Amino acid sequence: MKLSLMTFPMTGDIILGRMNIDKICKLAAKANLHYIDIMAHEIKLIGMKKIKHALTDYDIKVSCLIADIPFLTGNEEKIKEKIKVNLEHANELGTDKLMIVPFSVLDIKKLQKLTKQEKQARLVKYFTMAVQMGKKANIKICVEDTPNFLVPLAKIEDCKYLLERVQGLGLAYDTANMLVEDENPILFYQELKQFICHVHLKDVKYVNDKKMADRTCDGKRFRCCPWGEGVIPISKIVDILRADGYTGTAGIECFHPDGAGTYEANRMQLSKYVNYWKRRPETPSGTLQMRNGKVFGWAYIGAGKIAEQTADKIMKTGSHKIVSVYNRTFSKAEKFALKYGARAFPTIDEALMAEGVEGVYIVTTLNNHYEAAKKCIELGKAVLVEKTFTMTKAEAEELVKMAQEKKVYLAEAMWTWFSPVARQVREWVQSDHVGKIKDVKITYTIPMMTKFSKKLTDPNLAGGALFDIGIYPITYCYNLFGQPEKIECTGSLSGGVDLEEDITLIYSNGLKITALISMVKSKGLENLIINGEKGTVKCFFYHASNRAILIKSNGKKIVFKGNGGYDNEFTRVAEEILNGQCESNYVPLQSTLDNMETIDECRRLLGLIYPFEIKDCSDKR
Repeated sequence: MKLSLMTFPMTGDIILGRMNIDKICKLAAKANLHYIDIMAHEIKLIGMKKIKHALTDYDIKVSCLIADIPFLTGNEEKIKEKIKVNLEHANELGTDKLMIVPFSVLDIKKLQKLTKQEKQARLVKYFTMAVQMGKKANIKICVEDTPNFLVPLAKIEDCKYLLERVQGLGLAYDTANMLVEDENPILFYQELKQFICHVHLKDVKYVNDKKMADRTCDGKRFRCCPWGEGVIPISKIVDILRADGYTGTAGIECFHPDGAGTYEANRMQLSKYVNYWKRRPETPSGTLQMRNGKVFGWAYIGAGKIAEQTADKIMKTGSHKIVSVYNRTFSKAEKFALKYGARAFPTIDEALMAEGVEGVYIVTTLNNHYEAAKKCIELGKAVLVEKTFTMTKAEAEELVKMAQEKKVYLAEAMWTWFSPVARQVREWVQSDHVGKIKDVKITYTIPMMTKFSKKLTDPNLAGGALFDIGIYPITYCYNLFGQPEKIECTGSLSGGVDLEEDITLIYSNGLKITALISMVKSKGLENLIINGEKGTVKCFFYHASNRAILIKSNGKKIVFKGNGGYDNEFTRVAEEILNGQCESNYVPLQSTLDNMETIDECRRLLGLIYPFEIKDCSDKR
């Protein structure tokens, strides 16, 4: 893969006399670049003769000619003439690619009057014309994903619509333009790579500048920045392109410096890109390593709020894709699939056995976890089961036994313990940084009834505080102090579910911890404070915290920061599955079984039995 210098960021400098075509070609040659991507309007601005002279002097070739041709608003005869002229220019410049931008920024008002269907029809019609004319001239016609809401070319589905209907049309893959529609750049590539014939490598960062930025579908704004300084995983994308055998050019887009664009300023800015290219970082530690350019493929069983929250997070990493989804309500699965580029299936078996599924994430309501996980194990599919793992320890034991016999990966999605912050807290406690524990205060008391009322209050869905949020303090204490010797639990029930409880964990060394849990009252929010003889640990929002503090007895404060997001969980589980493991290093199956035992005891003490469990018992009699 070779780098190509895109000239259009310097058009303004040419107009102002700060740059010219000789300086641009010199800039490329000095950076050891042998190609440029040039704009059609620059031919008119500079002159074909001067451009060809500079190309010869500096031994530079044109990788691609880029032309604005108003397919969406222009008249057919003029469109045909513009295609003809630009094909002639491409031939004269010695390039075999013509990228057509099918609109003009001057035609915004006209674009606003067209429906999406009208725009798509015109795009198909005139790109078909361009491809046919290009074949006669031996020029490949391509279209770029476009950062404009008025042009249906930023979404995967829209680009696919056009590319599948115009045989022979190529895609110029811009690595950031799809962000306007909140599409993932790597998923975008994976879905459309068969059409890619040209690449524009662009990194961007989110800004508040309304004048010099593109706007996304959710109102955020981004602008270009040097590679490695923004949100686009440039290094990963290059790895994927190379692994997939891409040998064409990759355009350095929007390298223009802030301020005056003199030759020296442009040279200094370009050096940032070239140096990044030479010292491209390896895939960062803790992220999934690409295998032959592929990302890890998930089947989602369930398409509710948690499914969307996890999907939003993991799709932005570039290391994961959602291949298939099943939900009891098929329309809900279809909506989810459309949003995340997956395929919805009407049966769980079809979703699990879909091509490309490497791991399964079960995110149904709790009462369906056991059956779904059992199905996965029977089919030999690695499975990550959302917390709480199952209804009972007995169900969990059966799944663990099945998975061990069939040598299938099985883990509980207790995301807290896949994150670095929780593990750092455990290291502080267990390596004597805190000293002998004097007392522990742990709470999860947040009014949640209005936000998640259906899930939390329906006994037929195993609703209630214990299963939904009580599992967090139970698991946290287990990971710090082990299995308690005795459990005490009191609480209140209403409508067949538990609203709150005080769970006291009593350990053999005399330590006694009471976890306060409530989904109706705020009694300390979500907080963890561990007081020891040598120091104190504080961690707010501990189940997904990005920060923990150790305050030593001498007053010294140590702050640890780390990513508390879902991506840790999915990436580490994917790595373990790829490594051939059958159990997680981060959430071992024994810890899941021990915590289910605590849950069972709390339910016994509360008298918490769900209607479907009573029915199951009756059926068995």
